Amino acid sequence: MPLDIEKRKRIYEAIKKNPGLHFRELIRILDINVGDLQYNLSVLEKENLIVGKEEMGYKRYYPNPMEFPQEKKILPYLRQPVQRSIIVEILMNGKESLTDISRNLNLKNQTILYHIKKMESSGILLTEKEGKNVFYFIKDPELVSRTLIKYKESFSDKIVERFIEFWRSTGKI
Repeated sequence: MPLDIEKRKRIYEAIKKNPGLHFRELIRILDINVGDLQYNLSVLEKENLIVGKEEMGYKRYYPNPMEFPQEKKILPYLRQPVQRSIIVEILMNGKESLTDISRNLNLKNQTILYHIKKMESSGILLTEKEGKNVFYFIKDPELVSRTLIKYKESFSDKIVERFIEFWRSTGKI
């Protein structure tokens, strides 16, 4: 029995530190077998310590309650590398056109537009038309920036590091 409690504690701590992880990410982080993880996640959900939520084709796990519940809306997008890159690109440059984002990230317009549409439908990104030009911007840049910085260790890539350096240079942290 103490082994199960220790496993649940490890799982809970991983979810608390990295909210929005899905099942396979938890397996990789914790190096735990599928059956153990399934069982212990179900126990943690029944005990109301975590919440599992279907998002973007994955069941993602969050501590219950989260300090800032609105972060739940943003984290699934920050967990996806292309979407995270788009978000960081727009955060660093204010509003941007599809062409600018595509050029700066070295990705095709169709790829960028596919991900932008997902983020628009959730209300994270908004559009603004200026004549024939369409620009994209983050609805709540403070919340998105704070979430990105708060959970930076769970992303650990050059994009996030670049954003944090940019954020520091603006004197906001």
